[in-house]
Formats: sequence, C-alpha cells, structure tokens
Amino acid sequence: MLRTLGLFAAVGIIFVGFSIAWMILGTANADRTEGQASRLLKRVQNSYGGPLIITPPRIYYEKTKKRKVEVAGLETITAYIERETVDPSASNVAVDLSLERKKVGNLWFPVFLAKYQGHYEYDIEAIPEDLRVETLFLLPGLSSSESIFRDIEFKINDTLVEPLSRLVSNSPVEITTANYVDGKLVIDFDYETTGTEYMLYLLSNQGTSRLRGREEKQLDNLEKERLTRLDNFSFNLTTDFIKYELPKRTVPYSALHQRDGRSEFEWRFDKTVTGKNIGLIVPREMIPGDIASRISFFAPISLLFFFVVLTIFGILAKNRLHPMHYAFLAATFLSFHLMFSYSADHISM
Repeated sequence: MLRTLGLFAAVGIIFVGFSIAWMILGTANADRTEGQASRLLKRVQNSYGGPLIITPPRIYYEKTKKRKVEVAGLETITAYIERETVDPSASNVAVDLSLERKKVGNLWFPVFLAKYQGHYEYDIEAIPEDLRVETLFLLPGLSSSESIFRDIEFKINDTLVEPLSRLVSNSPVEITTANYVDGKLVIDFDYETTGTEYMLYLLSNQGTSRLRGREEKQLDNLEKERLTRLDNFSFNLTTDFIKYELPKRTVPYSALHQRDGRSEFEWRFDKTVTGKNIGLIVPREMIPGDIASRISFFAPISLLFFFVVLTIFGILAKNRLHPMHYAFLAATFLSFHLMFSYSADHISM
C-alpha cells in the first residue's frame, strides 16, 4: 500500500514538474510571437497602410454665433463660428476588398486592396431658407497620411476637380450657387487604396465649433458628436473571402450573399439616424507561433491521460512501471514540443 502511494506521489511530482515546464514553454512562445508580430506589423503598415478608414465627403456651412463668457469677473460677448453638416439626400457607395496576405518572415499579415466608389446627392433647397447660405464647404475626406491613394477621381456635378493637391491637403473646397444644378449637388468620388486588418466606413459625423477671441487656442480642437441621418442610403461591400468578423459598435448588414468563395454585403437605410459606422474585419492566417503555444498549454492534459492509462494497465497486469519510466515518457513528450517550438520560427507551416 505504501509502495503504491509512493508511486502515485512520485508520478504526481513528475507530472507537476513537466506541466510547469510546458507552461513556461507556452508562455515563451506566446511572448515571442506577440513581440515579433507587433514589430513586423509596423513594417507591413509602413508599406501598405494601417486599418482602412474611409471618410466620405462632408458638406457643411458656417454660422456665426455669439455667446456670453465671464472673464476676470466681467461678462463679455464672444463671437464664434459653428459648422453645420448637410447630410446627403441619397448615397450609393460600393467598396470591393481583395485579400492579398503578405508574409514577412514566417508570419502572415492581412493586407487587402480596396476599390472605393461613392455617389452622393445633396438637395440644397431642402436646407431651411433662414439657414441657407451662398457658400458651402466640402471636405473630400482624404485625411489619412498612412494610406496610399491611387486613381483618384473627384467630380462635382460631373465636373472633375483639379488639381489633386486640393484633395490631398484635405482643405475645404468652396461651393457656390454656380455649382448647383436645379438646386442639387452631386458628388462622385473614386479611388483605390490598400489597408491592413480591417475596413471602417464612417457614418457618424462630428461638427466643430471654433471660438474667436481669447478662448480660440483652448477650443480650437473642440468637437461635438452629431448623429447622421441616412436617406436613400445604399452601401455594397464585396470581398473575395467568406470568413469575416464585424467590429464592435458597427451597424449590422441588411443582407449577405455568399457563393464561389465571394461575399456580398448590403446595407440599406432610409429615414434612419445613427451614430455607428460600417466595418469589416478581414480573416487572419494562422500563425505558427500561436499553434505552438496552444499545443504547449494543452500538452499536460494529454500527458495526464497517458499516465492514467499506463497506471491502470500496470495495476491490472500487476507489472508496475518505475517512476523513472514516467519521467522518460514525459521527457519524450516535452522534446516533441521543444522541437516544434523551434521549428515554428524556422520552417514554413
């Protein structure tokens, strides 16, 4: 009896010791993979850009307002300019994502090519007359310095906007009544770009308020959140993959069609108000380092099952193994995971 208890105690000590070794190995694999992935991801994003954030063109007008401000115990009146955004009366947007995974070392990164086509209609006469102004301002939306935009084409009522430097600087483009056609304004915006990890189309809008006078410096970057109204809104997203995830706090799609390895997402809204956006996370390739760490963390369960089976058969056959036999078996298990962890960074999997 004492001999049996001693055997169980020795096997338990061996199992706990090797389990600790596997935990250390799995942690080392996870830390090494995470550190290498974050370092190489920056290199990939320097070449192909970060996550793609599509900002649609914004049209707004400026209103001068006044407010009372108390300065040094004295009440003064300060003028400031407030921006009011004009929501489009109809939007038809199409985005096509083509997955082009890039391999750096032995790590795969989700890189994709995006083709964006946006058609926006604005009903200027729908603006209340008391708020209607002669000059509107248009922000193109090319605000990301990390992205590479190609084949840019920007039209206002079928008139091409040139030079492109006006768009690249993302400075406001003035629009006067001479640009209107029957009281309407049509914006067409097309380009190609690349991105990594995920795509996000900004629906939510933000207006900005700028105070003139002594408080301009403190409130120059002040922004107030604003919900966006969607009228006759259509957004079509096509991909050459079927696995996907939706980012948090995004609008779910209205319809999804998948066939022949391609996916077509549809968002349709009318008379809708929202503060959320549209997004899609592209699928990731399995990283060898992640596989090695998961196998290492799971290894003690397999070893425990093997020890239990050997112990049961030993008791039934009345031919018990020595504790050193268990130690050598555990070492054999561990040697496989050591070799696999080493190969994960040297052999393509």
